[in-house]
Order: sequence, then structure tokens, then C-alpha cells
Amino acid sequence: FRGWGCHPFSMMFGLDKSFDGVVFTGYHSAAQMNCNPLSHTMNTSVDYVEINGVRASEFTLNAYMAGYHGVPVCFVSGDAALCDSARRMIPDIATVPVNKGDGNSATSLHPALAVKRIEETLRAQLESGAYRTCIVPMPPKFEIIIRYKEHRAAYRCSFYPGVEQVDEKTLRFTCVDYMDAMCLFQFVL
Repeated sequence: FRGWGCHPFSMMFGLDKSFDGVVFTGYHSAAQMNCNPLSHTMNTSVDYVEINGVRASEFTLNAYMAGYHGVPVCFVSGDAALCDSARRMIPDIATVPVNKGDGNSATSLHPALAVKRIEETLRAQLESGAYRTCIVPMPPKFEIIIRYKEHRAAYRCSFYPGVEQVDEKTLRFTCVDYMDAMCLFQFVL
């Protein structure tokens, strides 16, 4: 699947419980993290997204989508800070940090070395079967905080059903079913 299907599953469109696992490559840190010049969460009009008090990256959103279906998150590659946060979320996940951001710059592995490390690490993870323990546990509820860079974006998105506008730039949404969160993200991110 390539492109943007405009479905609530977003980047995980087509995923269902029949998958053995998911692999993420080329991921970056969450919005407003000084770990990658590309750090953002879904779009650049958002200061940050938090889920249950933790800054959420696109990896976070997608990992929860895999957890929603009971599909293990086997592997992620991307910036070093993203790999660290992925291991906090999923302790047994295999990771390959391919770059490290500092301010508006990044120091990266040579592409050939990055490809080699990704291939070797993913192969070892799959052959060991360790990835089977990498199912993201679903919390009993999701408290989502979204802070926008501009007040008018928060105002516009505050009309989504169930959203509370906390201040001029911040929204709060709480749900127990992650599909409700993904529908929210489809319309407000």
C-alpha cells in the first residue's frame, strides 16, 4: 500500500489480525523533540500530541494500531531517540538507529551500512521468534492532548465530537477504544 488512503487507520491501512508482525523503517521522533530535524507528528501545524501523558510520534500512533489488532511490532529503524522511545514502549522490539539529530542537523549512517544493519537485525529478530512478545498492550483508556501552533487550528478542531478545548491552543479527548482515537486523528491532525 502506497499513498494516503484517507482511512482512519492512516499509515496502517489494510492491517488486520491476520498479519504476523509489522516493521517500521525510516521513522522519526515526535513533534517538538530535538532529536531529528524532521520531528513532527502527522503534520507540522501541531506542537505536540500526547497519549496518556507521553509524547506521541507517528510510530506511537501506528504501534497502538498494531496492538489494537494484536499484531506484534517487530522492528523499527529511524533516529536514535525514536528507537529509544520505541524500546520504552515495547521492550523486546528490535531497533536500528540510522541517524542522530542535533538541532536542525542529523548525523547519519552511510546508507549501505544502514541497509546492512537493518537486514541483519530484522532477520535475527524474526528467526529468534522474539518478536512474538512485541504486542503493544492497550491501556484501559486513552487521554489524548493535542497542542497546535496556532489558536485557530485548535478552535476549528474543537468541534470534533467529544473534544474539549483546554486553552486557546490545546485540545483534550478521552476514549477507551483506540479506533475512536484514530478517527479523531483522521480529522484533527
